[in-house]
Amino acid sequence: MAEYSVYRITWSQDPRKFTMKYPYKIIVFIVLGCMLFMLFNIRNKNNAVNKNKSTDPLMEIPRSSNGELFTNKTGAKIVNESKWEISNIVKNISTTLPNKYLVRVYQKDKPVDEMDFIQRQSKVVMNSTIELPQQKRCAVIGNSGILLNSGCGDEINSHNFVIRCNIPAISEFTRDVGYKTNMMIVYQKTALELYNFSTNGSMPEDFRRRCQDLNDSIIWYPGVFSSRIRNVWKTNLNYLRSTLHIPAIFAYTTDTDLTSTVKR
Repeated sequence: MAEYSVYRITWSQDPRKFTMKYPYKIIVFIVLGCMLFMLFNIRNKNNAVNKNKSTDPLMEIPRSSNGELFTNKTGAKIVNESKWEISNIVKNISTTLPNKYLVRVYQKDKPVDEMDFIQRQSKVVMNSTIELPQQKRCAVIGNSGILLNSGCGDEINSHNFVIRCNIPAISEFTRDVGYKTNMMIVYQKTALELYNFSTNGSMPEDFRRRCQDLNDSIIWYPGVFSSRIRNVWKTNLNYLRSTLHIPAIFAYTTDTDLTSTVKR
């Protein structure tokens, strides 16, 4: 008959001291090893997350609890805004979006029929368009409605260059969003909307007022020019100039490799 050994933990009279037989020692060592291994993995994961955050300059900008960027008046003030963070962001943007080919502007008196919208780096493009001058202080104003009742109009107007998107309503909200517009970014959806109104000869009054707010600002289309879009923009510009009497100045992105970057 086979003999079996019984292992157990035995305590001496002193309850603080005890001896452990061999199998129990192995089990304890295995459990401790697993715990140490798990702690080591958790520490490595936390270090990797912190490393990724520190390499992205945009992650260094303070955000609210829901992830939105802090603003000056509509949210909390930007805290711990260092020169290193801002310069790093500017460097990153300027490397990704070189100004020389990102925005090329046609002269104000350039006839629409002579606009060819060539999207390649060439002397023809450089000679027929001008580079957008560097600005000292710029403000980019979105259309989400977050500025409503903010009273930021005067602050926005104080910037040297104000950029807006997709022909928003401005005149009714000048106290909150300002009245100044130097550049209007117009994407394809709004361009087609304007095209439909101009070809049908019937434009809603509210959209007409929004177009009047363009004044002599630069209209920038950052997308790719297909044959259809070329026709759309020539029709739009002719309509703005001849029917609405808006001296529309047009700009576009001459390098198609940058159009996808602008969308992001």
